Amino acid sequence: MNNSQSEDELEKNWKELSNLLIGNWTTQTIGAAVRLGIIEALVQHPMTLENIINTLKLNKNACEHLLRALIGLKIVKFSNNTFFLTTKGEILKEDHKWSLAKPALLWSEEHYSAWEGVSESIQTGKPYFEKKYGDIYFEWLANNPEKCLAYQSALESYAEHDYRYIPKLYDFSCHTKVLDVGGGSGNLLKRILKKYPTIKGILFERPELASLAHKNLSIPGLENRYKVILGNFFDEIPKRGDIIILARVLHDWDDLRAQIILKNCFEALPRKGRLIIIELLLPPTLDSGFGALLNLNLLVMTGGKERTLDEYKHLLEDTGFEFKTIILTPSVSTIIVAKKK
Repeated sequence: MNNSQSEDELEKNWKELSNLLIGNWTTQTIGAAVRLGIIEALVQHPMTLENIINTLKLNKNACEHLLRALIGLKIVKFSNNTFFLTTKGEILKEDHKWSLAKPALLWSEEHYSAWEGVSESIQTGKPYFEKKYGDIYFEWLANNPEKCLAYQSALESYAEHDYRYIPKLYDFSCHTKVLDVGGGSGNLLKRILKKYPTIKGILFERPELASLAHKNLSIPGLENRYKVILGNFFDEIPKRGDIIILARVLHDWDDLRAQIILKNCFEALPRKGRLIIIELLLPPTLDSGFGALLNLNLLVMTGGKERTLDEYKHLLEDTGFEFKTIILTPSVSTIIVAKKK
């Protein structure tokens, strides 16, 4: 035994580490509950074990295993011979405003299997996803429409939670047209246009997201105030806005490709045009684990990375931008404000 640890401290550390080692069990348990329909079944009304297995056509013994695990995770409760969702479990409902149902599927499928190669990614510095699935992640999504929709739906869940602060914290009223580059389904752009009724917006995205973006943005009050332009931000970005938003875009790419995106943003903006980058900022020193697992996931999936503020400053300077300030948000993201010189 390490004499530097007391028996109680050793016991505590052993239990914590033991629980961390089976985090994959938790991911798959929650993913299975969503995938098999147990969560949505319990949304309708509390059910007995017999109700659940008959409704969902599940094996009785195995279903009991899963329900016990969900009780242990405090997602389901059991009382009077009946199972029902806890308040935590309700966040897995598909219609919850901050639903984590789609992320539960996302993290328990291809993202999950790609992590089997994390050691190789660390050795090579390359995304293991590309080796396992034969293509870079975003091209693979483009060629698998159902997976692309699932991915965007999962991101929408996080956007509903995280992006609600952005229009309040950054004043868009001094701008006339906002260009959201790589804006996915348009959640953030929709929020900005709703809060600032005098400005117009453009969503610039890949062709496979056109219908999803139009569906999300086609709401009362936004008619004739938005456009969806299709293209690739590595080729060219349309010269249409006096401010460009890059929300959780740059972290998907290595420095070389991030510079290409930023250079194209620079070319697209008028003189003194603004750029806001919305990303998680890594702490400047290595003694913090904040954002570390997400950073590792980016390596495995896309070869991208989270960055420190200094790293973003260097990227901005190298591509002609002048760093102005940062705006902290209550979520994990920070708003980085820059200006075209």
